[in-house]
Amino acid sequence: MKILLMTPPGGKSESGKDVVLNFIEVLEPLCHELLVITGKLDKATLGDKKSLTLVNIKKRYDGDNLLLLALQHAWLELRVAYQILRFSRRFDIVIFYLGMGGLILPALIAKGLGKKVVFVANGSLAQSARKTYKRRLLGLGPALFSRLFALLETINYMLADQLSAQSERAISFLGLDKYGGKYTVNGAMYINTDSVTIKKQFKNRRNVIGYIGRLSEEKGVINFVRAIPLLSKRRSDVEFLIVGDGPLKDEIVNELKQNGCGEKVTITGWVPAGEVPDYLNELKLLVLPSETEGLPATIQQAMACGTPVLATPVGGVPDLIEDGKTGFLLGNNSPECIAQNVSRALQCPNLREIIPNARKLIENEYAYEPIVAKCKVALNKLTSEDR
Repeated sequence: MKILLMTPPGGKSESGKDVVLNFIEVLEPLCHELLVITGKLDKATLGDKKSLTLVNIKKRYDGDNLLLLALQHAWLELRVAYQILRFSRRFDIVIFYLGMGGLILPALIAKGLGKKVVFVANGSLAQSARKTYKRRLLGLGPALFSRLFALLETINYMLADQLSAQSERAISFLGLDKYGGKYTVNGAMYINTDSVTIKKQFKNRRNVIGYIGRLSEEKGVINFVRAIPLLSKRRSDVEFLIVGDGPLKDEIVNELKQNGCGEKVTITGWVPAGEVPDYLNELKLLVLPSETEGLPATIQQAMACGTPVLATPVGGVPDLIEDGKTGFLLGNNSPECIAQNVSRALQCPNLREIIPNARKLIENEYAYEPIVAKCKVALNKLTSEDR
């Protein structure tokens, strides 16, 4: 089996780097040759892997001007298409991963060359674009990019030989079930349960409530920030931690200044993936009020670290969290609802059962061996269709 893996180009942000490396580690034992087109990794990070070829593509522009972003997307289409033609004899399957559902030309060329095309649906490009692109272009708003990406994503999903979701619930949430049964469940990250584990017992932690992730609109983090003064009125003994970076960072800092809660909140900025379990082991509760998700790795890691999670039931989140059994679910992501449910979670009488239940789920379903096994089944199904 020979695979070409297409992941996002590199830019200033470090986000996504460890997710890509995680997926490479899953794919590597399943194929004879693996080509990776990315901008997230370098050869030093990957080490000496003889079966792996790395091609780096970098972003030329990392701002928020819509016209320049559109031109950059068109240029990315051409560069990726060229690489697919260049390496056409060295792969049988091309996997578009981590938000690459908007690349139409590379997918068309791959299909024209007779290659198997797989899209891993980590989330909805249309929903993310609606929140990300706020500035207007020629009198049009974010709806322009949202509709464009929705169209490209739909065409690509129709072209695809296989659509990979991160969990069962994500299939219907992302609308994959309307594409003729081409979907499969094998796109989740694996969790190294030896290193991502309980290092600090829950009873020894301070009352710290945290958010860990990208500071962007679709993650609902600004609503978490607006819930902080409401929570502070309910409980004076609670502290807050925000780990991550993104376009909303300045807005978050200004919001905290205005609501007078800045002294209760620590903002770390971006941290390396290897340090995330240490932060999780300091929390009494992780809050993830996203509006769209696939299967958040941060939730998986929190569950492995013995940290209860409160999240919106979007994407594959309900496959991880059963309210009151393996975590807590929000009715919506309004500040009022977040504040109310943080109080509910902190006062929950059966936390001693929730924490081991959550850890066991990760060990059984999302450790390295079960994730590799799921991916193997999906890829074998794909290649057996030619027989």
